[in-house]
Amino acid sequence: MVMEKTRDIAVMMSFGVEPAQIRRIFLLQGFLISLVGTFLGLAVGYLAAWAGAHYHFIHLPADVYSIDTLPFAPRLVDGLIVAAVSIGISLLATLYPSSAAARILPAEALRYE
Repeated sequence: MVMEKTRDIAVMMSFGVEPAQIRRIFLLQGFLISLVGTFLGLAVGYLAAWAGAHYHFIHLPADVYSIDTLPFAPRLVDGLIVAAVSIGISLLATLYPSSAAARILPAEALRYE
């Protein structure tokens, strides 16, 4: 996203937007993308776990295991841990691009446009 928006960032910086504000814009964008992805993933995951527990899709060989289907037990605590780790990793992943966006020099970025 930073590479696609280099010209726009340069224009904003030439209008007086501070590098810290540019950094915050891209951090917020990464945070919102991670929130949407995390919650959609949790919803699909819990739906699949519910379906697996209710319809018993995965059958196990009776001669190897003492149970005939794979049990599913989705827990809220597991979802919260997954959500926290997912959002945390996403925020860490946005640190470098957001700081790179804040270091763009407007004259250099607009010179070749």
